[in-house]
Amino acid sequence: MTQSRRMSLVEAITNVALGYALAVATQIVVFPWFGLQASLGENLALSGVFTGTSLLRGYALRRLFEHWRHDRRHQHAEIQMWAHQKPDRDAAMFRLFDMLGPSAAIRALDDALRASGVHPLLVPEPVKLTVIKLNKKHAGARNQDVAFAEAAQLLAYCMLGHEQFAASNSVEDADRTDHRVETALDEGDTLDAKLILLALHAGRIAPDIADRIDLDET
Repeated sequence: MTQSRRMSLVEAITNVALGYALAVATQIVVFPWFGLQASLGENLALSGVFTGTSLLRGYALRRLFEHWRHDRRHQHAEIQMWAHQKPDRDAAMFRLFDMLGPSAAIRALDDALRASGVHPLLVPEPVKLTVIKLNKKHAGARNQDVAFAEAAQLLAYCMLGHEQFAASNSVEDADRTDHRVETALDEGDTLDAKLILLALHAGRIAPDIADRIDLDET
């Protein structure tokens, strides 16, 4: 059960108040044994210093341990939630990649990205998984390598911009991909349009491409 800050303070004050009274009585009895002579006022003041320090120490330690217990409970709850959700995520992955497997699909997409002039490390894994999912949904019976090559080329064009893409590939490839972008933005709900929006929302889009997207229509 979690203890509130107020109850922690009440407990600490009660504990220290009793300790203060005991400390005063102990000093009055024990000090003379060691040749120390102190008036009642001095005993009260000295005990007050020690008990004040003890009060702060007790409260701080109580809150510290309460914080640790809360973190441990929170961490345990997250682990339990992850454990319950993991089978669902695994099932989704198997449905997504079927017999191909995610690692093989990602490797194929990475090769296509390299061929288009973009290093795979520049593309976050969630973006890659989304590209694979979109291709699986829209490609139909098309060859996977061809579908990945076309998707990677469009994604690279969106990331690099027209001029850099042309420098990494060719002017003809840049013009052809630019036409794909124009068509996708006009037609709307197509695979190419979704790939462009994916690059936009992932923050992996060149300014000259982003300026062409009308967010009010997406």
